[in-house]
Amino acid sequence: MIPALFYIVNFWGGGLSKDPQIWGTFGDYFGGLFNPILGLANLIIFIKLTLIVADMQDKTTRQALNFEKKILTSGLMHDSVKELSEILNSLGQKIITNRQQTDWEILKVQQTITTFGNNYTHLFTNIDNRNILNELNNLLIIVRTRPYNQQNFATSFNNYLDAKDRFIQLLHRQTVLKLDN
Repeated sequence: MIPALFYIVNFWGGGLSKDPQIWGTFGDYFGGLFNPILGLANLIIFIKLTLIVADMQDKTTRQALNFEKKILTSGLMHDSVKELSEILNSLGQKIITNRQQTDWEILKVQQTITTFGNNYTHLFTNIDNRNILNELNNLLIIVRTRPYNQQNFATSFNNYLDAKDRFIQLLHRQTVLKLDN
């Protein structure tokens, strides 16, 4: 509006002109004035839209990467729990069938538990792994150090198996929860 007022005040000659040349000059005046303003406005809008689209793509990419990370972490957790469970079950069976080699098998189980605790507990952050791992190791020490008689061994070993099963169940639940979050 201000440019139109400026033009009218300076160039108004008492009425509307019938001369196309004057109208052409008038159009050139407004075109020269508004085209750079509209061009700048278009550039600003284009830049803002580009930034909005880039931000949306970044968010989508981050969400996809987080989801993929959850899937990979959950897979690693599942595999580590499966491997630990298989090793502990296998060694448990060996302890039951070969009582004379129990000390060696128990040491292997303790080493497996310690290795798992050192290598994988960072994956299972919502449960207190150290206490359960210590409980498993302590139960194995009891199994190993008790004087051998069938009833003491069976009771101690069953306590160990119960603790192991609780631990594996907690780890499995943690694996499932990782995907839900």
